[in-house]
Amino acid sequence: MKSRTSSPKNEIPRAFAEPLSVGIIAREKASEVKKNGLLEVHPRPASLEEIGGLDALKEWLVKRRDAFGQEARAYGLPAPKGLLIVGIPGTGRSLTAKATASVFQRPLLKLDAGRLFAGLVGQSESNLRSVIATVEAIAPCVLMVDELEKAFSGSRSSASTDGGT
Repeated sequence: MKSRTSSPKNEIPRAFAEPLSVGIIAREKASEVKKNGLLEVHPRPASLEEIGGLDALKEWLVKRRDAFGQEARAYGLPAPKGLLIVGIPGTGRSLTAKATASVFQRPLLKLDAGRLFAGLVGQSESNLRSVIATVEAIAPCVLMVDELEKAFSGSRSSASTDGGT
């Protein structure tokens, strides 16, 4: 008996083998995200109650809870484009990203910036293009970019600081 390999031809029948539901679609999207190994899907987002402080941000998130809804589109409101949360370690950035996904009821994808970089010329750029294409395909979603400082650590342009990439 031949083993089934993962190819687009095999994935479509597998996805529609059972009645469609939001859970099935989410599971299939998560499966696709895991394939390239650059992104992770966080299954259990946090709630705003888990965040200490940041009351203005939490209020802002709740006000924009329905920004992706049908009523917002019918009214002509543009979908939110992004939110940048910056701070020193331990200030709740990751927890806030998880809670944002929960408030907006959107999937949470995590990108560890260190995973983008590869030793072959052009591979890092290819990885970034792959991540962007995946995120755009899943959008709207919440993308948490972790360890971003790794992307800038080799700014002196020498083989000792940038690993040659």
